[in-house]
Amino acid sequence: MPSSLKDMMDVDEEPSDQNKIQEKEDHIKSPFADKFKSLNRKLLVSKIFYFCYWGAVGSFFPLLGVYFKQLGMNPSLSGILVGCRPMVEFFSAPLLGTLADRLDKRKILLIFSLICWISFTFSFAFIKPAPVTCRKYFVLTKNVSKITEGETSEVQKFLQPNTPNEEEPKFKAKSSLVYDPEGVHQVFLVLLFLTLVGEFFSAPAITLADSATLGMLGENKELYGKQRLWGSLGWGTAMFFLGFIIDSMKGVEMCGEIISQNYTIGFYSFVVFMSCALLVATRFSFAKNKKTLKEDIEDDSNSGVELFRTLFSFRYGGFLLVAFFMGFGLGLIFTFLFWHLEDLGGPPTLFGIASLIDHVSEIFCYFYVGHFIKLAGHIPVLYIGLAGNFIRFVYIAWIRNPWLVLPLEVLQGFTHAAVWATCTSYMGRIAPPGYSTSAQGILQGLHHGLGRACGAIIGGVLIHYFGTNSTFRYYGLACLAVLVMFFIHQKIVGPDERILQSPAKISSKKDKAKQSPTTESEPLAGSPPPTVGPVLPGLFTEGNPDASKFQVVGRHIQPQRKETNF
Repeated sequence: MPSSLKDMMDVDEEPSDQNKIQEKEDHIKSPFADKFKSLNRKLLVSKIFYFCYWGAVGSFFPLLGVYFKQLGMNPSLSGILVGCRPMVEFFSAPLLGTLADRLDKRKILLIFSLICWISFTFSFAFIKPAPVTCRKYFVLTKNVSKITEGETSEVQKFLQPNTPNEEEPKFKAKSSLVYDPEGVHQVFLVLLFLTLVGEFFSAPAITLADSATLGMLGENKELYGKQRLWGSLGWGTAMFFLGFIIDSMKGVEMCGEIISQNYTIGFYSFVVFMSCALLVATRFSFAKNKKTLKEDIEDDSNSGVELFRTLFSFRYGGFLLVAFFMGFGLGLIFTFLFWHLEDLGGPPTLFGIASLIDHVSEIFCYFYVGHFIKLAGHIPVLYIGLAGNFIRFVYIAWIRNPWLVLPLEVLQGFTHAAVWATCTSYMGRIAPPGYSTSAQGILQGLHHGLGRACGAIIGGVLIHYFGTNSTFRYYGLACLAVLVMFFIHQKIVGPDERILQSPAKISSKKDKAKQSPTTESEPLAGSPPPTVGPVLPGLFTEGNPDASKFQVVGRHIQPQRKETNF
């Protein structure tokens, strides 16, 4: 059995008779020993990393909008602060990812990026709100003067006592505080600086982790969702408990009144989770780049042109457009959903429950999206995601009771988890060999970078002028229009032969002229090993030795041929 297959499946050498007796005794003592033996330890690293990493992000990212609101930012400024983060990621992730590929320093860059995540994000917790002038104003129920016209046509003025209404207003004000504009500007600049610098260096972290995970999965990239679902579990768990903790804590007091909840606890939770992710990241393994930097630069002109020619062709341009547009909705909903619910009177407990529902649905979709891709293909999943966004955004714009948002929060599993896992798998199939990290960086930049940035920035401007209801409603209708256009586009381009074939077959066709028929091909630099054991669903079954009886052919599972050696 090849060594790479042994590593993936965690299979030991044939034990002696004495060892067999000892194993039998151990099995009697621990009935779960066999399950733990079959555990794929390399993929366990990915699972734990995703849980900690996304648990950290889930501790602060959903609350950034309301936290900036607490500091005195309006929707436009909050949208810029949230949106500039993925905008920087759009440029930083592909740039640093490609540099890491060339220098073969991916693990070092991953650890450095996580350290930047912790240091720059935690500094947000120490920024004070903009200064506020405490003045109380009352609504007058009568005019202070009375103008009458006498018989002599002489205008007279009769003063009457003021009668202020010292009770609560009959309307609900969204804000009762007036912040100092100069103070708001200073706080905004500090937040903007920390966001830009911190995000530039921390952006490649998740791209590098995805690349390492896809490399370990080999040709079974559809099973990426089985690893990524642990990130949703971490996000949902962190946000669920944080919602109750924030509700139980004393709120922020200004001018003798509690104006909002105290959201700074989320940053401490972020540090704990991300520090754990940093420790786990030291166990990641990346494929060794056998080329020197000079050789890599010489080959870059041809391969780089091939990468962009492939991704930005008419066939795949529609896919990238959908990835961007779904990222737009991601930025819009993540930045302003809780802002909208808070305006409707929703408490932080509602935020925690909604987040839990979101990520339970994401876990479900991550677990089954691989099966759906094998049965129906990648493109139908994107259809479902666009349709789900249409229904979800129009519904949120329609409700007036914040608790009514909960029933349709299950759609996030389809609009985010299923779409992202599908895009990642699809990009892994169409990317030229040796450039998986660069291709994933481009996808990361378009979806989580440029798309999410436009959703937050443009969405913030629209909400500032038109409100959340109108903005959510019209984005939902735009999703319906994009769905129709993308469906027509796919009918025009037809089936994709690159997706119907395995990456190993595509690579072998390109290298056929360079290799003799009797020479075994070496794995390309930066690409996953060509011989990788099958990875089956579940935590304890991915290294099952019996899985070698089957192989993935196209989108179907067929019995393994006898002449194939594992």
